[in-house]
Amino acid sequence: MLLSRLLHTVPIIRKLTICSSSRLEKLKYVRVFEIENSINNIFKLWKEKRDGEGKVLVEMKKWFGELNMNIVLRTVAGKQYTGAADDGDEEELKSRRELIRQWFHYLGRFVARDALPFLGWLDLGGHEKTMKRVASGLDSMVTKWLDEHRKKRGYDDNTTETDFIDVMISVVEANGLVAGYDADTITKATCMTLIVSSADTTSVMLTWALSLLLNNRDTLRKAQEELDTHVGKGRPVNESDLINLVYLEAVVKEALRLYPAAFLGGPRAFSEDCTIAGYHVPKGTWLLINMWKLHRDPNIWSGPCEFKPERFLTPKDVDVKGADF
Repeated sequence: MLLSRLLHTVPIIRKLTICSSSRLEKLKYVRVFEIENSINNIFKLWKEKRDGEGKVLVEMKKWFGELNMNIVLRTVAGKQYTGAADDGDEEELKSRRELIRQWFHYLGRFVARDALPFLGWLDLGGHEKTMKRVASGLDSMVTKWLDEHRKKRGYDDNTTETDFIDVMISVVEANGLVAGYDADTITKATCMTLIVSSADTTSVMLTWALSLLLNNRDTLRKAQEELDTHVGKGRPVNESDLINLVYLEAVVKEALRLYPAAFLGGPRAFSEDCTIAGYHVPKGTWLLINMWKLHRDPNIWSGPCEFKPERFLTPKDVDVKGADF
């Protein structure tokens, strides 16, 4: 029960900021269905494989990952990651999973060219060759999704926009193209950015949040008591309940502080020469921010290595919704 409630407290696709609130509300059925379906699958697994003590082992990292990918892919492209194939082609579904898995694997892979560009031609380990193959496969996959969406729109001009690709096609057609890029490039790049920024990071965060709760039983008890008070035990949490779950929100914030999904953040590159703290930084320089270190700075956080959600219950100390860094 706590698991289902924790899942509902995390806005899994909130990273889709280009979508309006009304658009997210229209896609609410995707989140609700996938969460309920995944919990039902765990219950089915428990019934079939529980041991003499009524227990069953579940790899939660994998479970969170598959749940989140199903939500994100259905929201962005109307596609499945696990379960029954959306188009009945099980082989294509299997290929899709493997391609996306490789994509996430190589997305964080460090290669020699990153630090020493002049060694790029060596392609040590053959990683760049594999990356190019995966990139080509992803491009073909998303191109097929675009073609399917355009055909669907062609059959019926009044077709409801059911996912993000539908929205992107309409936006690009209505507002014209960005100089130097064609419509397909804009749509494909935006959709893949949404998938990569929404899926893995949320899965990592959920895994850490659950681990922290299980290893801090007093915090777990407080979270359960808040849920029992504001939601009760007769139904799952709804997104409308979130405004009342102040302590559970603090648990999520504290989990993000201690274990940010990307502890160096996303790499940035300076678009022009600039000066920072007296140092000249040339255009093109990569910027990596050590968020893990900042989140544990003893000058800012008391007991920086301790799991204390209570620190986020006092906005005067840390206002994460305002301008307080």
